[in-house]
Amino acid sequence: MARRSTLAAGALALAVLCLCASAASAQDKPPADAKPAADAKPAEEKPAAAPAPTVNKDAINLSVTNACDKTILAAVVAANLEGKFEAQGFWRLAPGESAEAGPTKDRTYYVYAHELGDPECARGCWSGMAERDLQGEKWPFQEKVMQPGVGVGSIVNHKFTC
Repeated sequence: MARRSTLAAGALALAVLCLCASAASAQDKPPADAKPAADAKPAEEKPAAAPAPTVNKDAINLSVTNACDKTILAAVVAANLEGKFEAQGFWRLAPGESAEAGPTKDRTYYVYAHELGDPECARGCWSGMAERDLQGEKWPFQEKVMQPGVGVGSIVNHKFTC
């Protein structure tokens, strides 16, 4: 009996959500007799923009982006604002997606990634010679050094490319 009540409540909540969504959608539509402006151009379908990264003006803001055509698992080791190196990840990044690695004041950081479902790197991966701990295991990270002139308030985005 309790399960049926839960299911009924869930169905009611879904119906309310659908009604609200269709009402909101109807409010966004122009009246049927409305005519486009003479200089109006057809709306272009564009993917939703990623949210703007959080910018810390007192640090270097580090992020990673999957610029490959396959989903990857990515990780970063970077110094936190107290100077202690911390591992972050694994992030599951679809093509074009990004993840914030956070603020740092150190221009050296480490990256690692492999294609989803391929932790042995049979199809290739982004690895290096710098062993770092992540989730209780050692992983072969690549050491990266930011360009000269990068300093606090900068945004640095590392791109994993195929």
